Amino acid sequence: MRAVGIYGVGQYLPEQIRTNAWWPRDVVAKWAERSQARLVSGKREEEPLPDAPGALATMKAMAAYAEDPFKGSRERRVMPEGMHSSDMEVAAARDALARAGI
Repeated sequence: MRAVGIYGVGQYLPEQIRTNAWWPRDVVAKWAERSQARLVSGKREEEPLPDAPGALATMKAMAAYAEDPFKGSRERRVMPEGMHSSDMEVAAARDALARAGI
């Protein structure tokens, strides 16, 4: 009888990388203006801070990026033209199977 469990975990990331420099400066400036306007106008309601220490630490870390239009992201992966999310899922599944030796 074989044990049941996780034998392999797979991943897939598209090869194309888009850094923050890819975005036109005027677009980034508009994002920053909108974000700042929400902070100043009070449209964004203050949410109560969570009681759980881990959640509180996460919320505090996120607050450090409140004025960053990219919210701390430096790059993101971009699917090539014609690729579907299911294509990425298949690639990750194949990677998981290979890592599991199946």
